[in-house]
Formats: sequence, C-alpha cells, structure tokens
Amino acid sequence: MPAPPHHHHQPLLPTSTATGARRRRFPRRQQQRAGWTCLLLSALLPALALLAWALGGSDAQAAAGPSAERLDDAEASSVGPAGPAAAADRVVLEVVQGNATLGNVTIELATALAPLHAANFLALAGAGRFDNTTFHRVIDDFMIQGGDFDRGDGTGGHAGLWAGYCDGRAVQEAACPDEARWTLPDEADNGLLHTACAISMAKTAAPHTGGSQFFLVPEDVPRLPHLDRIHTVFGNVTAGCDVVTAVSETPTLPGDRPAEPVRIRSATLLRAP
Repeated sequence: MPAPPHHHHQPLLPTSTATGARRRRFPRRQQQRAGWTCLLLSALLPALALLAWALGGSDAQAAAGPSAERLDDAEASSVGPAGPAAAADRVVLEVVQGNATLGNVTIELATALAPLHAANFLALAGAGRFDNTTFHRVIDDFMIQGGDFDRGDGTGGHAGLWAGYCDGRAVQEAACPDEARWTLPDEADNGLLHTACAISMAKTAAPHTGGSQFFLVPEDVPRLPHLDRIHTVFGNVTAGCDVVTAVSETPTLPGDRPAEPVRIRSATLLRAP
C-alpha cells in the first residue's frame, strides 16, 4: 500500500518541512486557551459566513456558469478566515501538462464540516498561491498531491491563515511570528470519507500539521479507508474528476514525480448566487 500523502522531512504519514525540528513547549494553560480559541472559531465560522453573505451583496464581475459567479481580483485577494466561506464555496483548477491543457477541476468545499480547511484553501487560492504550482507526487490507483507553493517538491508550503497552531502545537499567535510555521488543527472526524473525487489535506504523522499541500482521489479509486479520520477531507470534485484520473495515470519517475510536469496554471474562486 502506498505511503499516505505527506510532506517530506517527516515520518511518513504525511510530512511537511516545517513541522519536525523546531518544537517548543508551552505552558499547559496557554495551550488550553489557544485550543478553546480555535474551537470557538470553528463553531462560529459557519454563522459568520452566513451573516457576511447576507450583508455582502453581489459584486462579482463575470458569470462563470448558470449558478455561479467568478470573484473579481479585489474580492479574491481579500479572503480571510471568515470571508472565504461567505465569498466563495468552490475553486476551479486549470490543469496543464507541457503545452497541453488537460482540463478544469471544480472543487466544492465543505465550509460547514471543515470550516478551517475550506477557509484556508480559499485563502491560498485567492492569493494566487496555487498558480503555476505542480502536482509533485502522483500515484496511480491512489491519489495526486500538490499545493507546495514554496519549493514544488513536497518540502514546502504552509497554512494561509492563522488558526491557532504553530508546527502542530496550539499557541498564541504572538508566539509564532513566522507564518511559514502556521498549521491547521485537524478536522478529520467530520464524517467525510476518502471516497472517489475527494479532496483532503496532506500532513505529517503528527496531528494538526496540515498547511497548503492537498491531495485529490481519482474517480477510479472508490475508497481509501486507511486515511479516514486521520487526514481531513474538506470537499469534493464536482466536475473534472476525469482530469484527476488522467493525471494519476501519467508516467512517473522515481519518487512518484511525473515524467512530464503537471501544473495548476490557475486557481479561480467561484461563488453561488
């Protein structure tokens, strides 16, 4: 069985560069306060999203389908912990290989069941972090992994918003001034499973170490039960899962790297009316 999606420089369950060496201990009371803060944020995020949506109006520019609107540049660049869920609920990845366009992959995010992971993905996509990044790890009949906007090889990337965790530990934000160490608390026990066309968070073997790297399950893989409740599923592909499957079948070099690089040319935020 292939190793779970991971960042390198960590034990193989998922691995990230940032979460291995520099672990600092903090007083238990401080950890508890940070943990409660994160839980409160998770509980309030859906309600804040609905309120922001009710007050926010509809100022997107171009229609991207019969029931969706494309965010303009100002909206896309301003998404944050509460804003993304109110402004968008889907992301379209334009996937290319060499000079060939493979197609678009539309991802609908589970903003209610995995609010922090959904908000993080939207924040990163809205900031252009995924543009021109690669799917650096591809395994047929398993998954395709991308999202390393730092190095493109699985050793970089980090969360795009502060969610109360630094290198996998609950701390106050002042104790983690380097955003390259920002990670997300797990939301893996949310009832969502690793089924065909799911999107899930890559992380290290340690809890709460997700950042920017994600993986997509091809349409011909019905289930990956060994990843359930360990990695956080935070949405699913609603269109273009055949593109995910095609990428998973591309020839690879040692290390599961595609022989011909597969890139995300752009990531575009969409919202329902």
